[in-house]
This record gives sequence, C-alpha cells and structure tokens, in this order.
Amino acid sequence: MKRIAAAALCLMLAACVAPVSRTTPVVASARVLAPSEASAEMAALRRRLEQAATGAIPRADVHWSAQPGDALQLILPMARVFAAGSAQLRADALECFDGIAQALRGSGAVVLQIVVDGDPGEAADSSLGERRAASLAAYLDELGLDGAHLRHAGSAGPETGVVMLTIRPVVAGAEAQAWMPPAPAASREPGGLK
Repeated sequence: MKRIAAAALCLMLAACVAPVSRTTPVVASARVLAPSEASAEMAALRRRLEQAATGAIPRADVHWSAQPGDALQLILPMARVFAAGSAQLRADALECFDGIAQALRGSGAVVLQIVVDGDPGEAADSSLGERRAASLAAYLDELGLDGAHLRHAGSAGPETGVVMLTIRPVVAGAEAQAWMPPAPAASREPGGLK
C-alpha cells in the first residue's frame, strides 16, 4: 500500500513540473484555425462586430482593444447593459447583443468569454456579477451561439462597472487550458475535491 501511495505521489509531482503541453483546445464542435489564418479571421470578425455592437449603444460607450493571440475585447458600461441592481438585460442592449450573436454565429472558430465586474454604485452583492454573466451567456445561447463556445464569470476583482467580452480564436497548437472554464476553487487546494 505504501508503494502505491509513493508511486501516486511521484506521478503527481511529475505532473506539477512537466512542461505544459501545447494541444488543440478542447471545445466541442469548434472549427480550429491554423495559426496563419487567425489574424485575418479575427480582423474580419472585428469589422462585423464593430458594426453590430454600435446599434443601440452609442459608439462612445463601446471600447475595443486588441489582445495577445489575436483576441479582441469589447468593453461596455454596466449601466448600458443591465438594469440597476439586477441581472435583467436592458431592452436597448438587446439590439447590441443580437448583432454580436449574428456576427459570431457563423464563426465556429472562436470562444467568447464574458466577465461582468461589480458596479461601484450598487450595493455589494457577491453573486450579482455571476448572475449577470450567466444571464448574458444564456441570452446569447438563445440567439443561436453554441454554448460550448461561451465562458462566463462574475468578477471578484475591483468594481469597475463594466461588461467585458473577450473573443479568442481557436487555434491549432494553442494551450487547452486557455479554453476551459476555470476549475472550482476547492480543486486547487491541497487534497482537492473528495
């Protein structure tokens, strides 16, 4: 029995120090881009998304940025997306997300990560950000986006009052960990889940 425990410990230690393998992301039904295709695909997608995102939300409130690895990030003010103190999407934001879903629907080679930060003007509610992110993900899923391509989380970070959508290409050779939802906190502690 001690030999089995020692062998298991050695395997766990070896896994901790082994280099991270570079594999194809694990995303059900996703098309995978060759590294040489990612930049052109994301540039075309950005043009479609910029047109879609500025429908009902004023252009001055929509902020785009390029991220490492050809990713795009869209930042929207919380007050333009959700009703105050609620996970209910505002009616004027629905048009914006309808356009975003339409632009993304044809591109199976992306993963959309939704992060909703807290709003400093609202009472502290640790679950509100998560409920808002889940509400937006559910709405986009209803609009025909494949749920396997959606990741969402409320932020435990500083309360900035923004909704961040990060769109990453699924590229051959990318690290699978970048596309998987975060592991539960308990599994990162010694002993893990039981």
